[in-house]
Amino acid sequence: MSTIQTGAWRTGADGTFKVFIRGCEQQAGTTVEVISLTGKSTYTVITGTYCKGSGGHLYTFKYARKPEPAPSSTNTIKLDGPQPKTKAIEREVSFEELNKALGLD
Repeated sequence: MSTIQTGAWRTGADGTFKVFIRGCEQQAGTTVEVISLTGKSTYTVITGTYCKGSGGHLYTFKYARKPEPAPSSTNTIKLDGPQPKTKAIEREVSFEELNKALGLD
């Protein structure tokens, strides 16, 4: 899910509450977290543009539930069976020996 827009409540010319979002015009269907002056947030979905205002736009809306978090994209892989064997180097290896072993002579 993309980032949720934030907005504020404003009164339209018809006296009903509208969602105000600063900046460029948003598409219908955009989810908006509307934050009141008291800090309470309500989730809405834009149904259309009501009018352009100073610094942003007013939108008609419908109420929506808080969006569910996106499922985690990380997958855990469990390997069954024997663990790979590791071999500890018993002595120090010179830089020349390391280059030769890697084929970097």
